[in-house]
Amino acid sequence: MSIGMVRNRVFGWVNRWMTEELGYAEEALIGQNAVMLYESQAEFERVGHEKYTDVAQGRMGEVQTRWVCKNGKVIDVLLRSMPIDAGDLDAGVIFTALNISEIIRSNEELHDKEEQVRLLLQSSGEAMFGVDRNGNCTFVNPMCLKLLGYTDKSEVLGKNTHLLFHHTRQDGSSHSDQECEISKAFRLGESVHVTGDVFW
Repeated sequence: MSIGMVRNRVFGWVNRWMTEELGYAEEALIGQNAVMLYESQAEFERVGHEKYTDVAQGRMGEVQTRWVCKNGKVIDVLLRSMPIDAGDLDAGVIFTALNISEIIRSNEELHDKEEQVRLLLQSSGEAMFGVDRNGNCTFVNPMCLKLLGYTDKSEVLGKNTHLLFHHTRQDGSSHSDQECEISKAFRLGESVHVTGDVFW
């Protein structure tokens, strides 16, 4: 984790991790305006503005931003700042900077994969729906709505699927939730395969 001190927007000192992370020698940062690490003056001002109220009142200020390394590589940073003296901001501010680039990238990749799965399910020619552990519908694709005669997903989402369209056997006898193979699957976390099942 990078740690340092800024006084009047100028670096007073920085730790070894910061110099290694950014690729700058210590002497290249000390005495320099902190704006040198930001993509733009506007971003530098935004970060300062978002942290100012908390820091001025002696609280930790936290903001996410991006820093530019010496080699031009841009990294995502979670920046936290605390005043050295809550009553005198001119005394300087201690900050920590955590490189969260990998976390951001992983989240973006996960989002992309989730979006791909969502698009696949939405466009599938097979009827599909999803339930939570209480049996309430969390997802339903257009083909499932069409097959069951619903016009809008709001008619199904959040509702108990067993009570809604899986409550009765083909012969008209009651089909309890406890006997339902689908309910057993999500209750017990087991895979099931059923043929001849009926949806109403």
